[in-house]
Amino acid sequence: MRQLWDAWSSFFLRSAGALQRNERVNTSSQKSFKKAQDKVRTSLGPLLTTTELQVAFGTRQVWLAFALFPHFGNEPVEDALGGIVIGLARPGGRCSRNLDLEVWGHAVDRVIQRSGVVATPLKKPDIHAINAEFADLLHFADAAMAALSEMGDAEAARANVLLPSQHGFFLGDFDKTRSTLRIKTFVDEAKLVDAERQALEDLGGANQAELALLAAKRTAPLCITEVQSSIPRRLREIWRTFGQRLAQTPLPPGLSTRAWSSRPSP
Repeated sequence: MRQLWDAWSSFFLRSAGALQRNERVNTSSQKSFKKAQDKVRTSLGPLLTTTELQVAFGTRQVWLAFALFPHFGNEPVEDALGGIVIGLARPGGRCSRNLDLEVWGHAVDRVIQRSGVVATPLKKPDIHAINAEFADLLHFADAAMAALSEMGDAEAARANVLLPSQHGFFLGDFDKTRSTLRIKTFVDEAKLVDAERQALEDLGGANQAELALLAAKRTAPLCITEVQSSIPRRLREIWRTFGQRLAQTPLPPGLSTRAWSSRPSP
């Protein structure tokens, strides 16, 4: 968490410097569009970008970099992560926003404990493996919000939200008062029965172009105006069919204190 915060602090300093130098984002040509992407990647540095998506049709293009962002202090949940999308549109230039997403520190602990991709004490390179486990979650955040918006208020408030990852799934709910998707925990594949595993695997293989369109429509609405996707409907079906059982499955305690207090080695 501290590594992420330090990396974001450096990014904000670089961004402020670019504003002071009056640097402009040019996306008028294909060459300048790719050059602008490289500038965003450079400014984010190696730790921040979790995943990227791109969609194009005709002369219109949208490129999106998804990243995790740490909450501290006065946020609703301390030791929680948010999601940010930094986008480039052609035409349109730079367009960024926060995802309606809150990942509790408990969920990060469970990724460390259950995914099998890292071990404690954490080392500096482990953040890349942890980031990768959240890639699908960030892709699906807008699709999940679209699915929740199509539910009635009562059903959305009761929904047990399941979203896929590479080595299991994330489980959460919807906070209607803040219109925020809250990711509370991570569960490994061993907790799934065959039907649940197959449904989430099918969802994890969803068309990346559809996910990119759903995210691009909210990030660059002037560039992407209309999106047809079956993914929100499929999410609702999975939540209604499997969510209740998985939400009630007792989960053993993890290693929260040990995971968060481990100091990354250089």
